[in-house]
Amino acid sequence: MRTKIVTLAVAALLSTSANAALPFGVSLESQAPGIQDSTSGFSFVGVKRFEGRPGSFTTDFGSGSAFSGVYTGATVIPADQYGGAGGTGDYAVTFSSTGYTLDLSSNVGGVTYFGFWLSALDGGNNVAFYSGGNRLFTFSSSDARDFIQSLPSNSSYYGNPNGPFLNQNSGEPYTFLNFYADTGVTFDKIVFSQS
Repeated sequence: MRTKIVTLAVAALLSTSANAALPFGVSLESQAPGIQDSTSGFSFVGVKRFEGRPGSFTTDFGSGSAFSGVYTGATVIPADQYGGAGGTGDYAVTFSSTGYTLDLSSNVGGVTYFGFWLSALDGGNNVAFYSGGNRLFTFSSSDARDFIQSLPSNSSYYGNPNGPFLNQNSGEPYTFLNFYADTGVTFDKIVFSQS
């Protein structure tokens, strides 16, 4: 089951007033509670896990070079009650307002989708999408909480769903989010930060 909400360009422009000439709409979906990977179907797909990775690295996401990304400035830590899809391995975090960056490139027409496992949402968590150095859209922790609260059975999204840490940190939501850019819009950078 996927629930979908559309954030219109007007809402996106409110959070990008310095870039008001750049309309950016995004469709946002959450997977069902406990799902920790995308079920979206595309011609070219890839997934990046952080096991054994340093804070900065390059990846093709297993896509066979259809697209690539450079992570810069992430802190990678072992799975715990706050994160790590499946309850094992490593995950990326930030504790700063500068955060960490994912620079994206594609040789198949641009990047129009991004999904990630949002675990232990804290106040101040932000995800910003950019194109050519211009901020297009920022998804804040309050946006995320409002979205999760709008979902059916929203209480099912709270607490870690993974065996080793089951139901720990029950005051914070855990969900896989899918972001789809409007037709004709692509992005080339995502910044994860903590304000």
